[in-house]
Parts: sequence; structure tokens; C-alpha cells
Amino acid sequence: MPIMVIPEYPPDLTHVYLVLDIFACPKEQAIEKMRMFEAENSEDGCLEDTKNTKFHDDKAFNLIIEQLQGCSIPSLQ
Repeated sequence: MPIMVIPEYPPDLTHVYLVLDIFACPKEQAIEKMRMFEAENSEDGCLEDTKNTKFHDDKAFNLIIEQLQGCSIPSLQ
């Protein structure tokens, strides 16, 4: 029985040319410009998960209750 290989990503998951067209029209030029863009240093901290805060159970419970602002958990479901 042959082994079935499942691709990591389904075909046509992304529209490559839609993204490349943002950078330039000829495919080769678009690829080069995209590579240059990716190589740039950026300070996009909003895209990074840099905040790592740990709470004890009691603290976490109190923060959740505070965020609920008086709403019960079943009313949110």
C-alpha cells in the first residue's frame, strides 16, 4: 500500500501574486524587493509576543473577576 503524503499547507493557501504585486510588477523584481523588505531591521514590537507575565491562581482569578465587571460567566457563553 503506497504511503500518502499530506502537504504541510494545502495548495493555493495564499495568493502569491497578490502579495508580490504589492512590491512590484515583474515577478523577479517583486521577489527581490520582498527579500529586501524582509531583510530590513524593523521595530515592529506589536507583532512580537514580548510580554510574559505569570500570576498565581488567586491573582489570575481576581483579574478575571475584575475584567468581567459584574457579569457572570454563564451570561458570556
